[in-house]
Amino acid sequence: MAKGLGFYMGAIGFALGVLAFLLGLAHFTLMILLPPMWPIEFLLFPAWLMLSVAVLAVGGIGLSIAKSQDPGRARTGYALLLIYSIIAFPIFWGFVIGSILSFVGGIVGLIES
Repeated sequence: MAKGLGFYMGAIGFALGVLAFLLGLAHFTLMILLPPMWPIEFLLFPAWLMLSVAVLAVGGIGLSIAKSQDPGRARTGYALLLIYSIIAFPIFWGFVIGSILSFVGGIVGLIES
């Protein structure tokens, strides 16, 4: 089974999610390092970092499984991509288009496979 439109939409959405993660990481790092140090950001940073890494892992694993030739494995990958897009929506501020692309790509991929 060739990679279809759903896979490429999901891949672009995942790449935008990674970009949003890097921008959020830079934001938190600057807010912690520059005075005045905001206590709420200092407390939120470890939780945000762990959750973001976990969400990116789910999206990356889903995307790598989605490119499988086996339709059953591809469906599992697209389902993981859907889970990634739903969870990433509130975590990665901005880059809403990345979550929307991943969501639509997951649905299109499920239909294609």
